[in-house]
Amino acid sequence: MSMLPFLIFALSAPANAGSCQLLMDKYDEMPFHGEALVLKRGEFKVSPHVLGRSQFAACAIISFQIDDDGNAVGPKVVEYWPSRGVGEAARTSLRDYKFNMGDHGKRYVLFLQYNGAAI
Repeated sequence: MSMLPFLIFALSAPANAGSCQLLMDKYDEMPFHGEALVLKRGEFKVSPHVLGRSQFAACAIISFQIDDDGNAVGPKVVEYWPSRGVGEAARTSLRDYKFNMGDHGKRYVLFLQYNGAAI
């Protein structure tokens, strides 16, 4: 049995980064931060079952393009911590963001972080 399908999936899937600090360090090295273009923020909510009993922090890096109306389009979760559900929460929160127009066709990145008691 070939390992090729598994290898392709492993290389294309978003990664669990290990901690929010490690993820922030990676984000700092990435080009095209979308932070300066934010007009309205969405709320990054992470549910208790995603966090687990002893976890109170979560974070994700998400990439996207900006359409003519200032909406994020084509969101892709680049990395997340501590679990895959955090990436989905990041993608959901991006729907409520509004942005100034950036360069057409450019992919921007945002670092989203949740700190606090599980909701």
